Amino acid sequence: MTWQQSAVFTFVLVNAFVFGEWLASLAMRRRVYSLKGTLTNIADYTVYLVIAAIYGYSEYLLLTWLQLEFAVQKLPATWWYWLLLFLADDFCFYWFHRASHKLGLLWMSHAVHHSSNEFNLSVGLRQTWLPFLGVFFWLPLAFAGFAPVHILAVQAISLSYQFLMHTQLVNLPRLLGQIFNTPSHHRVHHGMNSEYLDRNFAGVLIVWDKLFGTFTPEQAPVEFGIHAPSPRGEVLFVQLWGPWQFLLGLVGRQSKGENYAEQKTSSLLTIFMLAGALVAFIVALMNPRWFL
Repeated sequence: MTWQQSAVFTFVLVNAFVFGEWLASLAMRRRVYSLKGTLTNIADYTVYLVIAAIYGYSEYLLLTWLQLEFAVQKLPATWWYWLLLFLADDFCFYWFHRASHKLGLLWMSHAVHHSSNEFNLSVGLRQTWLPFLGVFFWLPLAFAGFAPVHILAVQAISLSYQFLMHTQLVNLPRLLGQIFNTPSHHRVHHGMNSEYLDRNFAGVLIVWDKLFGTFTPEQAPVEFGIHAPSPRGEVLFVQLWGPWQFLLGLVGRQSKGENYAEQKTSSLLTIFMLAGALVAFIVALMNPRWFL
């Protein structure tokens, strides 16, 4: 499958899941979607697909170069190889995710994902356009001898699982929640309730949170979002807000504005930015060498 085919397939598949959950929410009379928020998230992800391709290609080149430069001995691809890779990848993600909430340089990009006051599958599409620092947390896997293409594949599987955790309509059995990340666990992670802040960093396995003392079960109703000002809710402003706050912090200033719960979003501007994102996506599909 070519890059263009995989990008289109991913775009269609994830939006089919979003559409399906929206229909289910209507049938269940659960108001978990808004038109403006959903269009913002889809626009965000449309551009992110192109950036993710650049990031994945860059990560592959870097990991491959490191293994060649340091003559790393490749591990044999046995059944235990895949088990170890899955565990190692999930462990790396836990610490990357935890660091993304603690270090300003990482939070400025990760804040995008937490900036919505809604929680649905479309919020899982609300990803940063600056993902490139994350690769450093996966360097140990390359030095351990795992093939770069396998590392990327397991990362993709993990992110696909995490996407499905962004729902209020479905819960997994409690028994599974003892080991695996669940929608309930991840709802806690997106909460700005005081008892939910910086909890449940899991990717696939919740055991890391339980092992390192960052696990909290869902009890009180979750208030989604972050305690921070934001001027607007459209995709471009959502993406620029984190870096802008980081720069203000470097010079000792703090922006003044409305809370995320009160952020304003222009329907016209949201639609315009979605159209722009789709145009950029089509251009990238037709001229991938401009980007890769």
